[in-house]
Amino acid sequence: MDLQNLKLVIRWLWLLAIFPVISGAAGFFYAQNQPVLYEATTTMMIGPGVDSPNPDLDALRTGAQLMQTYAELPSTDSFLQAIITNLSLDLDKGDLSDLIDIRPIVDTQILKIVVQDEDPDRAIAIANEVAAELVRRGPSEDSAFVIERIREQARSIEEDILSTVDRIELLTDQLSIEPDLEKQNLIIQQIADEEQRLSNANTTLANLYEILYQPLTNRVSINDLAEDTNKVQAQLLLTLMISISAGIIISVLIGIALLFYELSFINVNNPTQDLGISVWGTLNVSRADARHPKIVGETQPNTAQQYQRLGVQTLYFRDFKELTSLLVMGIDQTPIASSVAANLATVISQTDNTVVLLDVDLHQNTIGEIFALQQNTSLADILRNNVPEYIDFHTVDEYPCLNILPSGVASPEKAFTLISSPKMTRSLEEAKNLDGILLINAPPLSVQQGSLALGPRVDGVVLVVENRRSRISEIKHTVESLSTVGAQVVGIIITKRGRF
Repeated sequence: MDLQNLKLVIRWLWLLAIFPVISGAAGFFYAQNQPVLYEATTTMMIGPGVDSPNPDLDALRTGAQLMQTYAELPSTDSFLQAIITNLSLDLDKGDLSDLIDIRPIVDTQILKIVVQDEDPDRAIAIANEVAAELVRRGPSEDSAFVIERIREQARSIEEDILSTVDRIELLTDQLSIEPDLEKQNLIIQQIADEEQRLSNANTTLANLYEILYQPLTNRVSINDLAEDTNKVQAQLLLTLMISISAGIIISVLIGIALLFYELSFINVNNPTQDLGISVWGTLNVSRADARHPKIVGETQPNTAQQYQRLGVQTLYFRDFKELTSLLVMGIDQTPIASSVAANLATVISQTDNTVVLLDVDLHQNTIGEIFALQQNTSLADILRNNVPEYIDFHTVDEYPCLNILPSGVASPEKAFTLISSPKMTRSLEEAKNLDGILLINAPPLSVQQGSLALGPRVDGVVLVVENRRSRISEIKHTVESLSTVGAQVVGIIITKRGRF
């Protein structure tokens, strides 16, 4: 950031400091007025539990995926409505959802249900009811009954296996002592039948044990029910940090916006700003003089010295740059440009140089008002009629070398026609015949496009701009418009309003 931009930031520093203070105060007030909350916690187990004899990796992964599903269930409308109905809560679903926070614990099968409420008893009831509803929406409660029946069936088959083994041993003993061949064959057949029965029983028992020991990936169970609550402390420091940070961000954004806004205007500390135009000088103009222009003798001493410097510079350009006719033009419709033209003319005339001050701003008779000219002859009158061979310029006793032709007043439509007419050209030639420095006060292009016609007819154009009031874009547009018709913008004069 260069020195000029730093000065702009310092200028608006008081405003930028307000937002963090206001946001911090708002955050403090908000935190201090928050109601006291109580927190109840219930934990649940999702998927194969730690009591499972052989939990495998796939089962654990499936349980972790199911945990995300169970974590989303309490935010659904049907689930919330079930909690409201079961507990007869005087809450709508949106308010209830704001109270419930489901927190899956990373890398575990534990699901934590946290409820914060102003009523501690209601917080406990909601936390436990959410857990109960998740269990109800989990696997069927008949699963435990089925598993128990399978275990009973397995125990019965184990008893049958023992009985079958005993019978096989008994038949084997009978076979060893039986002399009759026919009876031996019968016993052998019985032993074969019992062995087949034993094989079938072992197969069935193995299948039952496989079912019993298979991990339940979709098991939902409650670990701990909420029995009491913890008081939630107001996070005053965190709230203050967030609110102050928000204020700082707002201040930075506003500061950037103000910086770009300031840089869009001409600034006396960095006047050229890619304009490519030399600065003839700066003028301190009081606010009163800006509204009601005065001649040098009635202005502030500092301002008078600045005008004298501009007068000397104008004489230099006349002698060495052959600029004997200058068009003085403002950027917007203010009387400051007319004041500059009038005072510059008086300062040069005090050096015994002949000066012709021609006012072509037909929208307002500012030059005539500044010098309090009471004569009726004006540029508007001349352009409406035939241009005389000799124009009767007005003179002022205090400035004998100054010749003035006030503008008079014409309607906007007539003003464009008069300024662009051949009569205006002949009037300029007549003014130049006085063999002096010709200063022309012209209206800005934003008011009268006819001023473009005057640009090529003079040796140079001087733009009068206001510090921090005239936009860079407007100055560039004026310079480009004048350059298009062949006019030469030789410099700018920057005026500064203030108290002096």
